[in-house]
Amino acid sequence: MPILGEYRWKAYKKPIYDAAVTSFLESGRAGDDERWRSRDITDDQADIIQDICEAAGLSLPDLPTRGEAFEWIRKRGGNPSYWHEPQQPSEWKD
Repeated sequence: MPILGEYRWKAYKKPIYDAAVTSFLESGRAGDDERWRSRDITDDQADIIQDICEAAGLSLPDLPTRGEAFEWIRKRGGNPSYWHEPQQPSEWKD
């Protein structure tokens, strides 16, 4: 992805991602007794876990449930696509 496109994508998507995570955490649906926690890990969770492991140089963990995966991802800072603020393209700097 060209630098300009990547910057715009991250600058646009990060606040949406942050709002979705915050909304979920504040909804009361993230509790330890929620049924979703015992279901099989989702494909999206598996992808984020793989991205985190690649970015942090970690071995893939064995996380069979959504709850375990959710907590593992959360403890490591969430989706690594949003770990750092996007770098503004050099041609935009004064």
